[in-house]
Amino acid sequence: MTQAADTEKALVTKLSGVTRFHQLSRRPSGITRQEAVQKAAEVVEELKPNYLEWLEADINRLGATLDLLQRQAIKNPGTMTEAYHHARAIRDIGTTFGHPAITTVADDLCELLYCFSSNGIYSQDAIDTLFSSLLYLRTSENSQENVDVLFEGLEKVVNRFSSPDSET
Repeated sequence: MTQAADTEKALVTKLSGVTRFHQLSRRPSGITRQEAVQKAAEVVEELKPNYLEWLEADINRLGATLDLLQRQAIKNPGTMTEAYHHARAIRDIGTTFGHPAITTVADDLCELLYCFSSNGIYSQDAIDTLFSSLLYLRTSENSQENVDVLFEGLEKVVNRFSSPDSET
C-alpha cells in the first residue's frame, strides 16, 4: 500500500464513526456532473408551472412587509432586513423560471433596501416605484421595448441612492 492509500484508509477509519455527514461525504455520488445538471434542468421544467403562484405569494409577503415598514416612523432594521429577504427570494429564482425582468427589478429593490439600511435613509416613493414595477411585470404581457423603458427609469431611481460601497 502507498503512503497516500494508508493516509486515506486512516482518515476514513477515523471519520467512519464521527458523524453521518462525514460518512456521506466520503461516498461516491453515482452520477456524473452532466447527469446532475440534466436532472436539475428536468426538475426546473417540472416546477415552472408553479412559479407564478409562488411569485404571487412572495410578492404578497413582500408587500405586507413594505406596508409595515411604511407605517414605522423610525424604520426598524429588522423590518428592513425582512423586506430585503423577501425581495431576494423573488430575485433569486425569477430568471431560473424564465422571468429575468422580475429578477432585475427585485435585484434593484434589494440594492435600494441595502442602501437605505446601510446609509440610514429612506424613500417611500422609490420603494413604491420598484414594488409597483414588480406588480406590473407579474401581471402584464410586456414587450421588450416596454421593459427597456421601465429599466431605464428604475436605474435612475436606484442611482439616486448611492451604495455605501461605491465611490462618489
